[in-house]
Amino acid sequence: MSAAFAAVGEAPPRPDAVRATIGLPLAECVRLLLPAAAESARSRIVAAYREAFFDMRRFETVDEPLFPGVAALLDALEARGVVLGIATGKIERALNLTLERHGLLGRFATRQTADKAPAKPDPAMLNRAMAEVGATPVRTVMIGDSVYDILMGKNAGVRTVGVVWGQNNADELAAAGADFLARDAAALSAWILGDGG
Repeated sequence: MSAAFAAVGEAPPRPDAVRATIGLPLAECVRLLLPAAAESARSRIVAAYREAFFDMRRFETVDEPLFPGVAALLDALEARGVVLGIATGKIERALNLTLERHGLLGRFATRQTADKAPAKPDPAMLNRAMAEVGATPVRTVMIGDSVYDILMGKNAGVRTVGVVWGQNNADELAAAGADFLARDAAALSAWILGDGG
């Protein structure tokens, strides 16, 4: 984000302000970070961000490791027949690059992105994901690390799990209405699979 702002001659936003927008689509993040700017200026920042993001990917200067235990969690869920899907504020190209990097592209039956649906906390992405795989709200769980994820899940009428190792802390996720707070991947697995959670 700092590189994008600098590329168009704007002072970079504070890191905590940028972190507070994680989970939202890029255009919404920029609007929140620079509310007084003209739409044309915000559009230039969005374009500069995407260029910087994909340049960093191309030259492998981005390190996005999986959180501890996530690979084993995905294995356990798949082994039990859980259908996996993603609803993210990323655009499809960025999501696919991340999944490809970790060998996860084929593991998700549905992938909903910000370039195909309204922004979180609107439930459109989650509703579309459920429709694509034939799921019902009562059999669906939204797992996320931001209050926007939890609010989207609530708006779609599904159970929600806040994972406390990402964007928002436990208090913030609880205040958003998370049905369960997972401290680690093992606790998340136990809650979803009913093995002691």
